[in-house]
Amino acid sequence: GYLTDRPTGLGGATRFVKDSIDVYLDENGLYTTRDDDVLHRVEADKEGKAVVFFHDLMHDGEALKEGSAPKWLFRTEIMYERDPETAPKLSSEEKEAQELFKK
Repeated sequence: GYLTDRPTGLGGATRFVKDSIDVYLDENGLYTTRDDDVLHRVEADKEGKAVVFFHDLMHDGEALKEGSAPKWLFRTEIMYERDPETAPKLSSEEKEAQELFKK
């Protein structure tokens, strides 16, 4: 969750990226990805905003731009073991969509 209000457009978004991507060092020596590898982004703009997702999704934190206020956040994990007998079953279309999303 984000702990501070921040204006949009100054970096700091949580970005969800393709699983199979190349990373490179930017001009500041930070590892990053190309913009066209970003599938979805969540702006770090509001105090109290939370991003909840399965942590095996490939993601990164967008670099802060010059003049940006600090970005403060906290991270927590919820761990559980699902009973396979009571888990919902995916349809064949849902399984296909899940596999396509991973590409």
